[in-house]
Amino acid sequence: MAISRKLVSLAAKRQKGAKCAASGCESVYDIAVLDRKMMNSDVMPLSASGEDCIERLHVAVLAIKSSGQGAPRTVKLAREGVAKMAKKLVEEAAEVGLDAVQGDRTQVIYESADLLYHLTVLWAEAGIAPGDVWAEMERRERLYGIAEKIAKSPNQA
Repeated sequence: MAISRKLVSLAAKRQKGAKCAASGCESVYDIAVLDRKMMNSDVMPLSASGEDCIERLHVAVLAIKSSGQGAPRTVKLAREGVAKMAKKLVEEAAEVGLDAVQGDRTQVIYESADLLYHLTVLWAEAGIAPGDVWAEMERRERLYGIAEKIAKSPNQA
């Protein structure tokens, strides 16, 4: 198990009221800071998978949300509530689409990262962990195949 997965697990346990097993960790925020330090360390390489990045981001967002301290952008979104979070998510999705239509690969990458950030912030507000979404994706893959989306109604393809 990658170090970041262990820290995400510890953070999840901490949120549920379990005692933090990491030495010196008093809060989810401490765990997120520790994870950030390890990401910048040459001693403990972490997995570079997108799933790990989103899990680390989710832990950091939860920490900022609970403490009210940290990244100003995230603190501001937490204060403004779910309507503002949803608005920012839609704006970022539109930017990704527009940049894709214009064929601007670099901007699609940048805007996609912003989109995933805003989605993660919204998940945190809604009490959704990345693992909840991964589980749904895996369930759909088993039922419909990896490239399929569940139709909204029987008439949709």
